[in-house]
Amino acid sequence: VVASPQVHISRPFLSLPDIEVSFDGSCRRSRHGEGGGAAAVFWSRPDRHGNRRIHKVLCVAFSGPQSVPAMEAWGLRLVLCDLCRGVDQAVPIPAASRTARIIGDNVLVIRYGASQGRLRNFDQAGLLEGPLTATALQGWELSWLPVHRELNEAADFFAKRAAERAPHAPSASPLFFS
Repeated sequence: VVASPQVHISRPFLSLPDIEVSFDGSCRRSRHGEGGGAAAVFWSRPDRHGNRRIHKVLCVAFSGPQSVPAMEAWGLRLVLCDLCRGVDQAVPIPAASRTARIIGDNVLVIRYGASQGRLRNFDQAGLLEGPLTATALQGWELSWLPVHRELNEAADFFAKRAAERAPHAPSASPLFFS
């Protein structure tokens, strides 16, 4: 008798997700004041050599004092909201292609997204609950990959640039850009 694993419910383990995205958050203090920023970097499918290129970048900037964990949660929120928006477009993402690998360097936020941990800050959890529910209802199959900070350079670069672009007025609305 020879036993081998068979896939009955989901796709084969070795298949690549259709979307790969990394996120990060950053804060800054300058003579103009404090601010924070978050970024989501969407990557292309790998080429024949396995290399991925940046496909799209989404950023948000906040004025006033911010915390890095809150900005990390905003980075993941950008990812999840964009995945949900992709389903609502004129040509929606087919159900069979709704797979995504989400990469980040904040283990707490990654574990919360993967339903393997909790966030002690209810404001951060509140930022993520709606988008996490929406992705589940739309049939997204999400995989989560925590990485060391030095392996998340692209998202870190754009999150720092977003924090630098934060409005200087403390009561200014968040600035979304790509």
